[in-house]
Amino acid sequence: MRRLATMAAAGLFWANAAGACDDHHGVCEIEDWRWTGMGGVLIVEGVATCDEGRVRLRLYEGEGGAFLGVADGFIEGHTFQALATDIQNPSAVAIKYSIEPE
Repeated sequence: MRRLATMAAAGLFWANAAGACDDHHGVCEIEDWRWTGMGGVLIVEGVATCDEGRVRLRLYEGEGGAFLGVADGFIEGHTFQALATDIQNPSAVAIKYSIEPE
């Protein structure tokens, strides 16, 4: 019985330690982002409320503007980079996104 209790306590410790690096609670969201574009390539980088996941961005020419394309990336350590190619460099970019947990 003593061995079972020790194993259970160790299991709870490691389960809590594994989740300790992720301060995310609830739905994962993009908190802040910026973009750079040059030569038909647009890169969006930013931070998210979750530690990991896959992010898919829909890119638009400013708020309510024309659809430009899509960018895919991965969230690692609460940060992400997503790349879109064959896009004419806009003067302003707006995004809509979906995040799939890893």
